[in-house]
Amino acid sequence: DANAADSYHSLYEHEFGATITITRRASVVGDNTKWERGRVSARNVGIFDCGQGGFDDRHCLYFAPGLGGDGALSEIKHVSFDFMFAAASYVAKGVSGVRVEDCVGYKSLGSMFVVDSGAGSLNAIVRTLSVLVVTIQTHRGAELRSNLNNVFWRHHPANFDVQVKGIFTDNVAAGSERVGFKGWGSPCLSSSDPNWKWDRNEAHSTMIGTASLGSCPSTELCYSNFKGWYNWNFGMWGSVTCSIHVKHAQLSDNTIAVHYGIGGPDSLAFRYGDMRFSLRNSILVGTSDPSKCKVHRDEFCPPKKDKWAWSNGRGRTGLMLATFSREPNMLIPFKKPWVKTQSAYQALWGRATVSSTSFYKFGSNDCNMQSQAIESNPMASD
Repeated sequence: DANAADSYHSLYEHEFGATITITRRASVVGDNTKWERGRVSARNVGIFDCGQGGFDDRHCLYFAPGLGGDGALSEIKHVSFDFMFAAASYVAKGVSGVRVEDCVGYKSLGSMFVVDSGAGSLNAIVRTLSVLVVTIQTHRGAELRSNLNNVFWRHHPANFDVQVKGIFTDNVAAGSERVGFKGWGSPCLSSSDPNWKWDRNEAHSTMIGTASLGSCPSTELCYSNFKGWYNWNFGMWGSVTCSIHVKHAQLSDNTIAVHYGIGGPDSLAFRYGDMRFSLRNSILVGTSDPSKCKVHRDEFCPPKKDKWAWSNGRGRTGLMLATFSREPNMLIPFKKPWVKTQSAYQALWGRATVSSTSFYKFGSNDCNMQSQAIESNPMASD
């Protein structure tokens, strides 16, 4: 019954729901201090109408600071999260050992599965599906009063917002008003850290499939076996301070499949940086089916996109050449990969290589738009 279903989901009427906080606390009994360690065992259950918007720690499952390594005591497996005004699961600063496995999340306000930038190691999100992430910039008509010309990074929610190392594999981001995967890849040599892996993830129907911004946690990062399709702005994008390697990617029907801006030491630092970008063993497809151009454009373009985003009249690009500048761009829009002028002396060596990669269906007349397999950044000064 449609009316019963509407009344069941009271979330959008009241904008708050249940929150489960997992933490650790101390109590004093006599002269002794006793620690109580919280844990949650969620398996084969559904959690509905949870979280509360506008509060930092009111998520569906919140692993609070102070829990530390006791996060490993909890189990989140085969759980369905439906309709939430905050994250489905949020791993806070200092918490490690939390594992989210084989779960599904549908419709969150803000990022859905989050591992905080100050969280510990050994956290994992694997084989999890995230569907539909909404940004606070557009929620309930907010786009009418929001400044969509100047949007902060924190207002770019993601299906998977992972800011530290851990195991993040085989996940699918299926629909986001902004980002699919927000955070970092993993070291190119798996033997360098067996507890850090980013592999076989997939994103579609977002503005940016996978996005990385700021100071890297490693000198080199790899994005392996990523699948991205129908992402409105970029399939893979970054403005970072380390070398980036994309390998075994499959990218189709993205406005721009791959573009990374790589920043190095400022000229006033009096030191050189040697940065690299590589794309190898990948397949990039421009327009998979020209007969469905209008349908695809209308369906996967967010109706309330940021004003800086590419217009729907832009053609498709496979690789927008990496831009090497003296620092990463910490601002929006992403189209400009630097902050300061590039006319100053550069202290950065940059090298980009493309190998064993196929570019397919980037015809100039596909969808009546000019497309290209490879192009330079049209906003770059060089």
